[in-house]
Amino acid sequence: PPRPRYETRRAWLHFLYSTATNTPGPAIPAGALPGGIVITPDGKTAYVANAYGTVTPISTATKTPGPAIPAGAAATAIAITP
Repeated sequence: PPRPRYETRRAWLHFLYSTATNTPGPAIPAGALPGGIVITPDGKTAYVANAYGTVTPISTATKTPGPAIPAGAAATAIAITP
């Protein structure tokens, strides 16, 4: 099956399940003004950086956010290295 596409919009992280129909799944809170998003290599967690200085971890299995992680002002980009 096609992998989901992830997209950030204002204060929500949208999971788009169908790349064929471009139909969005439910919105998940991800902090104010999210900018960057990264998925862990194992695909279990999405991390969303936002302009108010936090990073929100989100379980891709349960689609629930964890506690925000302080990251400094204007955390709008994020990356994972091996």
